[in-house]
Amino acid sequence: MLLGQKLLIFKVDPVTTGSRTLTVSTEEMPPGSNIPIHKHLHEDKVVFVHKGTLRVTLGDDQFEARTGATVFIPQGTWTGFENVSAEPAMILGFFNKPGFEQCLRFMSVREGQKCTQPPAGKLKAVREECHEVMKQ
Repeated sequence: MLLGQKLLIFKVDPVTTGSRTLTVSTEEMPPGSNIPIHKHLHEDKVVFVHKGTLRVTLGDDQFEARTGATVFIPQGTWTGFENVSAEPAMILGFFNKPGFEQCLRFMSVREGQKCTQPPAGKLKAVREECHEVMKQ
């Protein structure tokens, strides 16, 4: 559970499959939840909307991505997502190189476990180590 709130499952990465060149995950986003505006400094990312409707920020633009949409996010591009559906949305995320999933694992607990928010300084340091920058 990412930050104790959203179901996140790694399908392909160095831990689950031994992949050295790809990370694939699924994330369930409750209605109204979001992925804050951020950018990845070294990875391209593709997000496929499996279910629901998301408001997507990509650089200076905003648009809606509905079920079946694919969003390409080049490295270094500001991006964010908000579930604007009345139901949970499901996304698949693809990174062109492993590494960032380590940050997501740090911010997650297994389903049913109690999640305690990491200290802000530690969370910021882990994000920086994984080359993610949050928009202030």
